[in-house]
Amino acid sequence: MQYGSEEHIIDNVLTITCYELEYTYRGEKGSGFWFPCNSKGEVDPNMNPAALENYRKCKDGTYLVDCAGVIRRHQYIHLCECGSQQPPEAIYDARGIYVTKACDSCRSSKVAGYRSDIFTDANYWSDEPVEPYDY
Repeated sequence: MQYGSEEHIIDNVLTITCYELEYTYRGEKGSGFWFPCNSKGEVDPNMNPAALENYRKCKDGTYLVDCAGVIRRHQYIHLCECGSQQPPEAIYDARGIYVTKACDSCRSSKVAGYRSDIFTDANYWSDEPVEPYDY
C-alpha cells in the first residue's frame, strides 16, 4: 500500500485513495513532480533517495516550480463474487476466447465446470464455428 493511502470496501468494490503532493514547473503546464504523501501533504520520508532529493529542491526553490497542493486520487477495484475479497482475473481458453472471471480462491471450482482440453489445446473440438476476432 502506498504511503498515506486509505482503503475501504463497499458493495464488493475496493476503493483505494492515495494522495500526491504536486509541484508544477512555472510556465510549463502538465510538467513537474508528484510525491506520495498523506492527506495533510506530508511526504513519505522513506521514498527513493533521488525522489526525496527532488522534493527538497522543489521546496527550497532550486527548481522553478509552484506547489499545486495535495491531489487526491481514487482507484476502484471490483472484487471477486466468491467473497474472497480478492480481485478476479479474466480466464481465457487456449484460443484466447474469454471464459469467465475468477480469483485464486475460486479459480479451480470455476474452471472445473469446463472441459479441461479447452485450456490446453487450441484445436479443441467445438460444435460451432469459432472465428478469430477482426479488431
